[in-house]
Amino acid sequence: MYPINKIIAARMTDHGISKREIAKKLYHKKIDKGLKIINDFLYNDSYNPELCEQLLKIVPVEGYIVEAFTEAGIEIKRLSDILAAEREKQKELRLIQRQMKQFEPKLIRIPGEFEATERAKKTIFNKFPLEIQIFDRDEIYKLSKVEQFEYIKSLLLEDFAYYGNKKFTPYDIVGYVFHKEYFEKYEFNVEGEITFDDNRMD
Repeated sequence: MYPINKIIAARMTDHGISKREIAKKLYHKKIDKGLKIINDFLYNDSYNPELCEQLLKIVPVEGYIVEAFTEAGIEIKRLSDILAAEREKQKELRLIQRQMKQFEPKLIRIPGEFEATERAKKTIFNKFPLEIQIFDRDEIYKLSKVEQFEYIKSLLLEDFAYYGNKKFTPYDIVGYVFHKEYFEKYEFNVEGEITFDDNRMD
């Protein structure tokens, strides 16, 4: 509990001030909702500077205590925010680690721009998927890097020869992406030449 919350709760008891009495003054026609907000502030570790200021106009608390306990509460809130941010960061890292572990290499088409609503595009991409092949990781890594690229080139040239220039798809194919690892991918033009690589593990 934040220190100022605790001292206000104690002073309310000392002076016989009920939560309902305060709720009537602060929340008028929404007393039940006010009671919950006040209760959360006093007993459930809720940080609410605006409510704190309002309560201190009703509940007698010595000025020097308010100052000291408010400063302590601000520091607690600062540290609490740091810990919460760190927990969120660790959560994101664990998610990335799981995704990296489960990642499967894949070859994906890069579509050209075309006019359609987002909903229509979703339907089109469901019917004519951009993802054209998912690879077995072990099989890919049996090949050298040069052999991998040669294999990818042969696959994309075959795909473009059949599907390119809107032969069987409602969109142009302007390139391909070989997404080898979670943090490693290579872009190819339709002639099988690498035009961009992004390998953040290097």
